Amino acid sequence: MEKTEIILFILLFNLILIFLIGSVIYFVYQYRKRKIIYDNEKVETSKKHKLELLKAQVDGQEQTMQFIAREIHDNVTQKLTLASLYSQMMDADERLHAFKENIQPISHILESSLVELRSLSKALIDNSLQQKTIGELILEETRIVNSTGMTYVSAHIEDHANLSVEMKSNLFRVVQEFIQNSLKHAQAKKIEINLTRKNHQLCLSLRDDGKGFDMNTSMEKGMGLNNMKRRIESLNGSFELISKKDEGTTMIILLSNPT
Repeated sequence: MEKTEIILFILLFNLILIFLIGSVIYFVYQYRKRKIIYDNEKVETSKKHKLELLKAQVDGQEQTMQFIAREIHDNVTQKLTLASLYSQMMDADERLHAFKENIQPISHILESSLVELRSLSKALIDNSLQQKTIGELILEETRIVNSTGMTYVSAHIEDHANLSVEMKSNLFRVVQEFIQNSLKHAQAKKIEINLTRKNHQLCLSLRDDGKGFDMNTSMEKGMGLNNMKRRIESLNGSFELISKKDEGTTMIILLSNPT
């Protein structure tokens, strides 16, 4: 009888021990699982926070441009207009005939400055971003660049999706920046722009035949790449840049569900 009790005691002890070990393993498993979930949520929260900061930064830039444009139009331009009118009155005043040669150049300078400021104000308040599709904006930009004869830009647009103003603004500014870099830094003779949609993704690829650069040493030098990356990241998109010395530069941008 005592032997049977001992066996039962050993079995019970082993069962309790197995239960305790299983409980510890289960507790550790649940702890690690919750920690992984917590870490993932933390990373996701941090990512969303960074995206919100990027969007706020880009929105702030656009709002600043709008503010500057309004100030130019409502304040500076009005004052220059008054100064221009005053100089014209002085030019027409017979009593100041002796100073006419000095007054006329001032009047011409004021008129020229007014034209330039109005043009700048119009460029900053770009209503075309609201009225036109991204494809139309790109095609219009290619016509403007090609008219200068500095380079030839070809654009293949398969998607004229009417994106939000924020998306159009950021994508269009990236296209403009890439073209400027290709002309200023790469001295490109040809630039190719392709806008397509694949599997619910909008793909914008930009390629030039310029000098290119060594990505290991000069990626951040004078090309505004950080600003372009920031714009695309604010849209939660991906940004890939490929460049080799004397082989040109390619930029590929992907945006998921851009509707």
